[in-house]
Amino acid sequence: MKNLHIYDCRPWNAAMGNKLAGRGFESTSNYINVEKVRFCDIPNIFQVATSFEQIVYLSQEFISSIWNSIIRYSEDEGWHKKLAETKWLSLISKILKASSRAAQSLTQKSVLIHCSDGWDRTSQMIALVQIIMD
Repeated sequence: MKNLHIYDCRPWNAAMGNKLAGRGFESTSNYINVEKVRFCDIPNIFQVATSFEQIVYLSQEFISSIWNSIIRYSEDEGWHKKLAETKWLSLISKILKASSRAAQSLTQKSVLIHCSDGWDRTSQMIALVQIIMD
């Protein structure tokens, strides 16, 4: 019976790059009864920070537009395009989906959450899994 799920927070290609460089990579051969490694496709902290900076800038633009006409600005297709270009909603969605899947797995099996360094994506995902489980 397979009773361990491994969630690698990174995109698959980033994990393979680390593996080729001899750095952090979880191999199913190192464990007994591993179902498989699931890659969560969560970008690195630098991409998340860039996206966050863009959403902050866009929000500041939006707030300053209140004085001109909030309705006109929020209906402006340009604003929605700029919002999509920040990729913020996509990033948050990936983190929430991965955390939700891991929490669901944890109700039936053991879970290992892994990333290359363990200081950004891993901690975000583990904290969210704990909140979901509570």
